[in-house]
Order: sequence, then C-alpha cells, then structure tokens
Amino acid sequence: MAVMVAIVVFAATLAVAAALLAGARSALIESLVDRQDLLLAQTARAIDRQLLLRQAALQELSANLLRVGGDVQRMAGLLKKFPVAQRQFDQFSVFDVTENSLVDFPQAEQADDSDRRAAVLQLAKEAASSGKNLIGLSLPAQERGQSWVILASPVRDGEGKVALVTAGLMDFSRLNLSERLEPFKAGARGYAYMSTPDGNLLAHTMPSRLLNTVLNRNDDRQVIIPVRNNKDVAEPAYVSTPELVATQRLQSSGWILTAVSSQAESLLPFDHAWSALPGLAFMAALVSGLLVWGWGPRFISRMRLNANNPAPLPPLAMANPSLHEEVSAVITESCLRAMEICQRQAQLDAINEASPLGVLCFDGQGNCNYANQAFERISGLAPDKAAGKGWRRCVHPDDRYALWKELPGSDAVEMASYTRICRLRHKNGGIIWVSVKAVTIIVDGKANGYVASLEDITAHRAGELALLKSEQRLRLITDNVPALIAYVTPDERVAFANRRYEEAYGILHEELCGMRTWEVLGPEVYTVSRPYIRQALSGTAANFERQVKQGNTVRHERVSYIPDIDPQGRVAGFFGMVDDITALKQIEAQLRNLIRFDSLTGIGNRAHFEERLIDAIRHSRRNGTLMAVMFLDIDYFKEINDTLGHQSGDEVLREFAQRLLRCVRETDTVARLAGDEFVIILEGLSNADEAPAVAGKIVSAMHQDFAVGGKERKVTASIGITVRQGDEEDAMLLLRRADEALYQAKSAGRNTYAMLT
Repeated sequence: MAVMVAIVVFAATLAVAAALLAGARSALIESLVDRQDLLLAQTARAIDRQLLLRQAALQELSANLLRVGGDVQRMAGLLKKFPVAQRQFDQFSVFDVTENSLVDFPQAEQADDSDRRAAVLQLAKEAASSGKNLIGLSLPAQERGQSWVILASPVRDGEGKVALVTAGLMDFSRLNLSERLEPFKAGARGYAYMSTPDGNLLAHTMPSRLLNTVLNRNDDRQVIIPVRNNKDVAEPAYVSTPELVATQRLQSSGWILTAVSSQAESLLPFDHAWSALPGLAFMAALVSGLLVWGWGPRFISRMRLNANNPAPLPPLAMANPSLHEEVSAVITESCLRAMEICQRQAQLDAINEASPLGVLCFDGQGNCNYANQAFERISGLAPDKAAGKGWRRCVHPDDRYALWKELPGSDAVEMASYTRICRLRHKNGGIIWVSVKAVTIIVDGKANGYVASLEDITAHRAGELALLKSEQRLRLITDNVPALIAYVTPDERVAFANRRYEEAYGILHEELCGMRTWEVLGPEVYTVSRPYIRQALSGTAANFERQVKQGNTVRHERVSYIPDIDPQGRVAGFFGMVDDITALKQIEAQLRNLIRFDSLTGIGNRAHFEERLIDAIRHSRRNGTLMAVMFLDIDYFKEINDTLGHQSGDEVLREFAQRLLRCVRETDTVARLAGDEFVIILEGLSNADEAPAVAGKIVSAMHQDFAVGGKERKVTASIGITVRQGDEEDAMLLLRRADEALYQAKSAGRNTYAMLT
C-alpha cells in the first residue's frame, strides 16, 4: 500500500510541476519578445531619423536648383553653398528628365564606379517617373567592395512637373549599424542584421554572413516567430533553431531589421527545473510512503483483531467505533499536506529559478537569506556570497547608500514597495543597470522582512542612451543650422521646432511643441502660408516667400514645406524649412537703387528718367492734365573742370542737383542724364505758363554763388522747355524738343530759358 501511495504522489507531483513550468515558460517567452521588439523599434527609429534628416537636406538643396535654370556651372556653385548638405553626403549628382547627368560634386571618380553610377541613374529614373523622394542602395559586387546609400529627390518646375532629379550619396558605414546592432549580441548565439525586402544582407553582427542572403541559406533548421511580429515583414525562410525572432521595417527606406536570440539560452533555467522535477517528485513520494508505512501496520492489525474476536471493544473502541475511518482520514490528510507542501515548494523554486528576474529575500535587519540563480547571472555574485550583508558588495558604491536607505523599514505595518534604478558591478568589471523593486513582507500586522526583484535593463538603458544621444545630435545640428526647421502634423500642430523659432517669433522653445501653426505664425502670416500648408499636406512640396512684421521691423523669409510620406503613401506631416532672406532683400533693393539712381548726385539716372517719362505721359493722357519736360545744363561747366579739377566739378554737380530739387515739387522728377545734363518732368500742370515760372525760379536759384574748392564761384544754367500737346505719346520726341529749346536758350546768351510748344 505504501508503494502504491508513493507512486500516486510521484505522478501527481510530476504533472502539477510540469504544468506550472509550462505556464511560466510561455510567460517568459512573451516577456523576452516584448523587450526585444521594444529595443528593435527604438533602433529602427534612430536609423530613420538619420535618413530623414539627410532627405530633408537634399530636398532643401533641390528646391533651390531651379533658381539657376540649366546653367551647369551655377548648379555646381550652388552645391558648394550648402555646407550642411555637404556634411550629410559624400557626393551629389543632378540629372535632367532625359536621365542625362548635368553635374557631379565633387567630380565622380572615373575608375571602378560603373555599378554605383548605374544604381544612382536607376534610382533617379524611378524618382523622376514617380515624383517621390526615394532611398536606394549600391551594393558591392565583391566582399571588399564599398556600399553606398543613395537618396533621390525630384525637382518640380512652376507647373508642378519634374524638371530635374537630385541624388545624394553617402558611405553606408556612416549609419554606424555595427554599433547600433551591438546590443542584440545576447549570449553566445544572439545576433541581429539588416536586410533589404528582397533578402540582401546589409549589416550583421557576424560579418562573415554579409555575403549571404536571408532567403538563400543552406541549413534546414526551424524558426520560432512570435505571433505579434510585424505582419507586413516576410518571415525569414531559414535561421538558427530554436530561436526567438523580432523584425521591424524602417519607414524611410523599407529595409528590415531582424534580431535573433537563442531560445535555448533564454530558457536555460527551465532546463534545470525540468531536470529537477523527478527528484522533487521522488521526495514527495518518499515522505508519503513513510507515513503510510508508519500508520499502515497498526491499522491492518486492528482490522484483523476485529475480524477474529467479535467481543465487545475496549472502552476506547466503544467510545470511537470508527477508529479505522479516523486512521484513514489522518493518513489521507497527511499525504495531501505533504503533497501540497512539495508542490508549493517545487512551484516556488521553479518560478524563482526560471524567472529572468533576480530575487533576494531579506530579514528585518537587511540580511539576505535567499538569492536565486538569476541574481547570480545578473550580478556575478554567487548566492552564498550574497548571504547576510554580502549582497551589498555588487552594488555600485555611488548607489549603495541610497539603495540601502530607501529600502522599506522594519517598522512598516502594511505592505509597502518602492522602485529604483541603480548600477551593479559585475565580477568581470562591467556595469549592469538594474531596476529594483522591493516589497515588505507583513506577518500578523508586522514587518517580517522584504523581497526585492532585480531586472537587467542594461540593453534597454543602452538603447535609451543611444536614442538620447542621437536626438541630442539631431537637436545640435538643427539648432545650429542657419534656418528655422520644424515638423508639423496633419492637424497642423508643431511636433518639433529648433531654437531658431524662439529667436524669430519670440515664443519659448518649450512652449512651441503642441502649438498650432496659426498660433506660432500669427493671423496675417498664417493667411499667406495656409495655401502652401494645404499643398504640403496633400503630398506636394511647396516653396514661397513671405514677410513677417514684428514691431517696427519687417523680416523676409523663404519657406519650403516638404511632405513626409510614409511607406503606405500616406502623408504623416511635413517638414518646414525657413531661411531669413532679409539681408538678401536689402541687397536687392540697394542694387535696384544703384541701377536707377545716380551715385554722384543721388537723383535719378537716365533709366529712371525714361521710366518716369513714359508713366507721366500715360498719366497725362488718362487724366487729361498737362505735363512738361525741361532739359538743363550748366553753363561753361567744361571750364570749371579744366581750371578747378574734376573734384570741384563734382561738387558743383551735387550742389546743382540739390538746388533743382528745392525748386520743384515732390511729385516732379529730377534726373541726371550724363555729365552736366539734367532733366525735369513737371506733372499735373494747370496751364502751360507754369513751366516757364519754374524755369525762372531755377535760374534765380543759381545766382547765389557756389562754394567750390573753398572759394566762391558763380554758376549759371540754361534751360529748354517743352509741353506735351494733345495726344502726343512719343517720349523721345518730347525730349528732343526740350533739347532744341535748350540750344535756343544757349544761343540767347545762356543763364536763361527757352520754350518750344
């Protein structure tokens, strides 16, 4: 009978423990997949940011190419003016719609670049036909060849048609994929790689596999792929077995990141637990058999006595006639309790040893009395070395005091917990980042110690630090680019803005994110920009110029809105790049003044006079008013130059011009044609007699001596006048008549005026 009970207990213990381990095993696989998916997604986002930043720089460059037309030399010069884009790429190429190369910067090498050139040309062709920004690759034909990342951006003309295609190339190694994939080399078999959708391997933590493709492996090992993997990523046909695989597709390029970890290494604690199951079941069976062996003979002897001697039972038996039932109940209860104790102990040991979390148990004074194997794997400190106060040795000195002081106190009367991130020093000298959670053990309303769990978050922390470092680099770049850069979501909210916006619009940087575009720009600027925002959100790049008024100043801006299109073709938002071109506009205004105004006297030149004369004739015809043209020169000016020098002559010209301006109205035009020849346009005259009156005023104004070279000198002028007649529209005819009248004035002895009608 004892043997039979032992066999039943052995089988029951084995079955229960196996079921518990199977459940814990599934939960652990789920947890490992979650962590692997999260770290892989962070890595994919970091690589996407690198490519999108370069894509934005290339689009900004492309938007400026049409300004120089088809001039190849000016294109090359324009490429040199974009240092930010130059730092992002190793080479640029510009193609027209017929796929002819217009310019390369720097000049492309002539030797051994045919494959790369063909790849660039093919991607440029696809970008021209699709009208979209594309990212491609030029892969080496040999093991030691160089890989290139190619970005192509179409350039549209004023009608929205693709006129040019700009391609930017950068060395594939600049993506730093070996560093980004390093955290996935977990254990002896963990690895990660990046591949194209058609199976070409781009990067691998095991470089010897770079010449293989994902779909052309020669082994026949199986793969375990969690159900929650990215559904639009094709499952690799062959990878190491049995393994846990996570995949992530890059939004910018469609490349696929894959991380593989060994299932055998991850579930090693369960293997130990499985091997311990028979021993635990045997112990439970042994305890049960001993109990039955100790109580069984008494029970059998009593049964035989009752059968052979039906005499009245002794007083005890008479008091309890069902003694054999009581004995059976005691035996059964003892067996069940023993089984329950064994099952619970087996369950607790299996969970603790199979869990990826390190577990420590402490008494009220902080002395460790239990540490599982996971703690040893994480910290490198054996459980016997962690006993008592020994566990503190593996805690980093800078975190040791704070960790000890923040643990739940021994005076707690209810369950309390706290969570903290700290560092451990592994025995191999490495630093391990762990998340610690401690919970108080309450027995009969009093603290009886506490339990702490430790999760190794080193890889996660490294991913966070790498992502933070990448974001800091991006922020450093964008904050120092001489342009305003922002990212706007489809609901027109600012998701990102560099610090240039704070300087330009006076809004604190921390307040910009989340604001709507009309709140940032203001109603007037937003009204001008709104059609272009709609255009960018519809998927088409927009370029325009606008004016921004702030107080008494006006700022001129050149704006480019570049749509952000996801792999499914949807517009996820748009990038805004704004250049302050106020200084450029001021230079343009200065150049216009130089072209239209005389640099010596400050009054209009011949070009300005001819434009104003045509406008004055139109105005006179439209309003039915009179206008007159006056032709003047300085009497004996050549003698002034010859005797006093050209510097004195320039002084006379400047003073002469200023006196002319004082003799006419602001609506009249005074200009210098050449040398000492001046002209005046009188508009809005009531009658023809007003023109001679002005001429007489000018002659009188010149009678006052001029200060020339520190001496007083008389300077006079001769004036010819003509008045527009009827429907006369020939501007040059009016000027010739005024010139003839000038000669009449000179013939009359100078220092006077004459008039021809």
